[in-house]
Order: sequence, then C-alpha cells, then structure tokens
Amino acid sequence: MRTKEGRHEIDAVVELEGARVLAIEFKASAAVTRADSKHVVWLRDELGARFVAGTVVHAGPDVFVLDERVFAVPLCAMWG
Repeated sequence: MRTKEGRHEIDAVVELEGARVLAIEFKASAAVTRADSKHVVWLRDELGARFVAGTVVHAGPDVFVLDERVFAVPLCAMWG
C-alpha cells in the first residue's frame, strides 16, 4: 500500500472480516528499531479500532514490541 503522495508505504495490508486490518512491513535488517515501524504506526493511527495489529518482519532472532499493537517478528518464526 502506498499513499497517493508516496509519503507512507506498507508492504502488505490484509483486510479481515469486519473490515479489520493487519499491516506487514518487511526489513532485510537483523536489527530493527521503532523507526522501522513508522508507516505501520501511521496506519494504526489512521484506522483506530479497525487496526488489529502490525508487524515488521526482520532477519534477526527475536520477537519484541515496537509500539502499541505493532511487533517485530523474525522471518524464521513464521516457518517454525
């Protein structure tokens, strides 16, 4: 998803039943920071209660919280 002005871009937006939304951002880095989730946080703030959760998928080993309803999740966790 990319806004018309190109100011915000998210790799994948999944719409669930009831118009609820998940956002997924992919980063090649093993060390993600809160700054890597800025577009996901923007979408959360835009959608309010419709926003279920967002994730930044990364190459590192750990799952951790980046912001409210926004998590860093290693790619390897998705396979195992």
